[in-house]
Amino acid sequence: MNSDASRRRDSGRLWAGACPALVERDAQLELLQRVADRVAAGEGQCAVVTGEAGTGKSRLCREFVASLGDDWLRVAASASSGGASPFGALLDEVPAGDAPAGAIGSALGHALARRAGDAPLAVVIEDLERVDPVLIAALGSALDTVVASRVLIVAAFRITGTSRVDERAGAVAEVLRSARAHEVRLSSLSPSGVIQMAALMAQPIAGDAAAALHARADGNPFFVEELLNTPDGERSWTITEAIRRRLAAMPIGAQEIAEALACALDPLPRPLVEGIVDDGEAGVNALVDAGIAAVETTDDIALRHALLSEVIASELAPRERRQWHRRIAAALEQQPGTAAARLARHWRAAGDIERAARWAVVAADDATQLRAYRTATGLYQVALSAPVGDEHERAELLERAAVAAGLAGSDTQAREWAAGADTLYRRVGEQWRAVSMWLNPALHRLPKPSVDRSALDDDAIPRLLMDAHDATLHGDHELAAQLARRVLARADERTDLGMEWASAAARRLIAAGHLAEGDDILFRLRASATASQNWPMLTDVIGQQSVCAISRGEILDCLALNGEAVRIAHAHDLRAWTYQVGIALIDAYLGELDDADALVEELLARDDPVVDEFVQLPACIVDLQRGELPTARQRLERLQAVRTLQVPDYTVGVLAAQARLHHFSHEPEQVLAAVAETREVSGDLFEPCRFELLVLAARAGCALDDDSVIGGVRASLDELVELGGGRGYRAGSTWARGIVAHRRGARDEASALLTAAAEGFERAGRFVHAVESWLDVAETASAEGDSATQQRAVGRARELCESRGLVAALDRASNYSSHDEPLNPALRALSAREQEIARLVAAGNTNRAIAAALFVSEHTVRNQLVNIFAKLGVSRRTELARVVLGGAAPPAQPSGQRDVT
Repeated sequence: MNSDASRRRDSGRLWAGACPALVERDAQLELLQRVADRVAAGEGQCAVVTGEAGTGKSRLCREFVASLGDDWLRVAASASSGGASPFGALLDEVPAGDAPAGAIGSALGHALARRAGDAPLAVVIEDLERVDPVLIAALGSALDTVVASRVLIVAAFRITGTSRVDERAGAVAEVLRSARAHEVRLSSLSPSGVIQMAALMAQPIAGDAAAALHARADGNPFFVEELLNTPDGERSWTITEAIRRRLAAMPIGAQEIAEALACALDPLPRPLVEGIVDDGEAGVNALVDAGIAAVETTDDIALRHALLSEVIASELAPRERRQWHRRIAAALEQQPGTAAARLARHWRAAGDIERAARWAVVAADDATQLRAYRTATGLYQVALSAPVGDEHERAELLERAAVAAGLAGSDTQAREWAAGADTLYRRVGEQWRAVSMWLNPALHRLPKPSVDRSALDDDAIPRLLMDAHDATLHGDHELAAQLARRVLARADERTDLGMEWASAAARRLIAAGHLAEGDDILFRLRASATASQNWPMLTDVIGQQSVCAISRGEILDCLALNGEAVRIAHAHDLRAWTYQVGIALIDAYLGELDDADALVEELLARDDPVVDEFVQLPACIVDLQRGELPTARQRLERLQAVRTLQVPDYTVGVLAAQARLHHFSHEPEQVLAAVAETREVSGDLFEPCRFELLVLAARAGCALDDDSVIGGVRASLDELVELGGGRGYRAGSTWARGIVAHRRGARDEASALLTAAAEGFERAGRFVHAVESWLDVAETASAEGDSATQQRAVGRARELCESRGLVAALDRASNYSSHDEPLNPALRALSAREQEIARLVAAGNTNRAIAAALFVSEHTVRNQLVNIFAKLGVSRRTELARVVLGGAAPPAQPSGQRDVT
């Protein structure tokens, strides 16, 4: 316990009923003093006092700052649940275009440095958990600005059960990563601490009574004070009862003011409070004297602790709460500068939806400018809960709401609002507004109606980007690049939308073959988003970088970038599912099927209709790689509706999956048809699935004995390598040359090239293509009678397949294995893998044993057995065994229950 009286001062205020000294807080005060000494020496610092409700964070901050020397200047910054910035009194207006955390923080830092001058300055921010995450993040930038100034920022942050996943907690964690930021953690009191507090409050206890009090209050200092202050010396078993008893001893006017303050949550101006109840001045004085309420330095009044508000409000009937909210809202409307979000909250709680909606419009637009998109989405919901303006005004409001929801990751809500805006825009004759809205990058992944670009001006950014896409589609890549550069010249990168347009333009440049130029733009945008701590934009730019990485053939880089985007999104409570879908898709292409499957199941568990549709693609690739072709075919049928998204990358991804299904089904003509269809969707030189499509086309050309197709693929791969294509394209180019050498009979050259390609595919993380290339090596060696090379290549292919469950590729590898068992001609209808499973069934193995032997799941074995039974017309494992061991195939059985377990 600290006995220094100067440290017990509370800016001239110590609440009645409170312990007159801080207990078990010496270590925290010493840490704060060391931080203050560094500030006095000329180095800006920040201390964040953290702890659960009732641990005394605010009091510790105030008493410590009050204990500083007389040469210190002091500033109090007030947080508000209404959404207003706690820095409003310190800053001039920051332009909307410069609203990210970095700009606000820099302005705040300069303002604090000017305020300090030659004297040390202490800034106290209470209730930091109420502050918008963008403004919390601004403290980090402010700290960087005051590095050589005598400025100390002391903030109190309440930790709750959900803090670990809260966006505000993430923002605080980012601030604390600075070497000049310090966490001061407060914990509950020990049993001896409770005894000390009781003694200081002139209510000494010991033994069982002290242990009981510690248990009832769980060591929470505020709870201990309340229980000790219970009237008549009774020790209630509940905090609610203790607070009820204390309040019951107050005059009626004081009780009413306590109820009003409990509903208000934020401090209210004292004159306002005194005016909304009879004999308000006496009531306020009674509450303050009893230590239940406190008057702030700004002459605002509030209940002493948030827990008081929670308990008192919970005791009110719903009708009483509505009445208090109405009286507070009406009074606050007469107060200049009241936050719009605060008014919207009170009018909504009062049941006046129309007035709440009018204020929510203002508050939501303000939150959007601050890039607090989650907050804005919630406020737009309130704003749209009642009719606002005419149809044109409502369409504009719906559009703003849809964009905010899209940026916040609420895609289902964004789709609903965007559809409403579209209907109203068309009804009032402004189709161009609807078209422009659908082309906003924030709505990129939503299903949308047909978009008529002619409704837009020729120089409108969305139209320029659409024209650039069409230019690549028609093979005019230089025109596409010129149009992308026009977008860059027009996009205002000081705004989120401008950065989105610039990011899309960079993508167009890369698609047109200008890799270095596009990459440079994305790196610049990433640096800008990082510097301003604009986390939504940062994740979007990293996501765009990931798409560009796989487009140029660097699949492992794509995986790493998606992982980085997911980590940032989780840290700041942003949308992560789009990047998780990307990770699942990459895992599927890499052959990491179990990881992909687990992520697919996690995403499907969200039960979000938009997510459900997107996740079908990685799920389909997993099915294809495992050889579960019927299931993959069903998913592809479901994915045919993908064109409504009008997202070329995704449409091409579905067509690429369709081509691979035809490849595994030995349908080369259909493979080429699917590849040709992609050219109607995208003409990008570097497109995420371009590599996959080129390889599939070449294999179809081999199956059809069409050298023109193979030669065209080789030329395309060589061109992409020359333009800067990565490891995947370099390995693919080597493989194509090996295939050409094999077909013209240059076996030694073919073997060397194909081996180099297989090794290159492994280094590039393209394990499925590595397996197929090793089998190409085996085929070349077989033609030359080189059994050693053949066995080595097949062994490596099987090793890769079995370690990843690549059943479809393993079927081809099985063709190079010999079996001593007699083969019934009926089994020739089965694939190599199906023959292998049939033999294992005939040998008496269970599905679990077969799955373990083949490194696949039992689910895969069951699916394969369904196919085997259907092809052979059997319905029992014993019948299958007779066929495998040389017996005649039984007559075809009618469809019905089959014993595949």
